[in-house]
Amino acid sequence: RNKNVIRTAYIYSSVLKLCSVSVKISVTDEGSGVKSVQYQINDGEWHSGYGVTVDENCKIRFKATDSWGNVSYFSYTVDNIDKTAPELVISGNPENWSCSDVTLSAAVADNLSGIKSVQYSYDNKTWLEGKNVIVTGNCTVYFKATDILGNTGSEIVVVDKIDKVAPVISNVKSDITTATN
Repeated sequence: RNKNVIRTAYIYSSVLKLCSVSVKISVTDEGSGVKSVQYQINDGEWHSGYGVTVDENCKIRFKATDSWGNVSYFSYTVDNIDKTAPELVISGNPENWSCSDVTLSAAVADNLSGIKSVQYSYDNKTWLEGKNVIVTGNCTVYFKATDILGNTGSEIVVVDKIDKVAPVISNVKSDITTATN
């Protein structure tokens, strides 16, 4: 009686994906032959089949049974689906009044597929590459970061504490009727 159902197990899975991943198992049994193959997702119900397509990261467990009732298990963790936008944190926007240019800096993180680009814009239409922007006057700056799969995170920064204009003195009146020594 053969007790080795899964003598060879192969997992066919795609590289990093934005939407879904297909996971398939190949099962052989040199003895009585494979009777059934099932899978379950995240310890859920068992389903018949040699594979499944999933659209989120999860654990898939396969169970193969031969004609004698011997059972083998194989687990596979899907961790290559990236639907998460990169995180952006913008620093450098003054909280107090400044009479100088300020530099806005974007710190970007993406723990899955990695960062493809970081851009900024003054009009949300024309985009320039860069994490650091020198701002010379009050304005709105748009930032966006895109990961390798196309997920995009964005931040809008309103700079409104730059004052480079000197005060204007006006309406100076003199009192010529008072004598001074």
